Amino acid sequence: FLGFIKLNVCRGVVWIAFIVLMREFMITSLRLISSGKGVVISANMWGKCKTVSQMAAIIFVLFTRFASDTFDLGHAVNTAFGVCAEILLWVSAALTVISGVVYLKQNGRYIDPKK
Repeated sequence: FLGFIKLNVCRGVVWIAFIVLMREFMITSLRLISSGKGVVISANMWGKCKTVSQMAAIIFVLFTRFASDTFDLGHAVNTAFGVCAEILLWVSAALTVISGVVYLKQNGRYIDPKK
């Protein structure tokens, strides 16, 4: 996602990358805190959906960039690819937020606010 900022893949790609990075830092920190208490936080359905959506978005963006650079697809097709890529990226960002909230709600009890 950070590489997509340089490519200017979509208008909100900076925000999408920020959302993904913050969620990853947050959940990794939560997992580290809980593992220090002997608790393992395993992946749930939302985390898996988030990962699948991110992989699909990344593959689609890379494919469309390759296709646009290699073949003369025309303006309409390139525009359609761009819209689809943007939708996939925002769906991925939404699932990232949802999965982060679910992880926090299910496992937030391991965070000690006094520390």
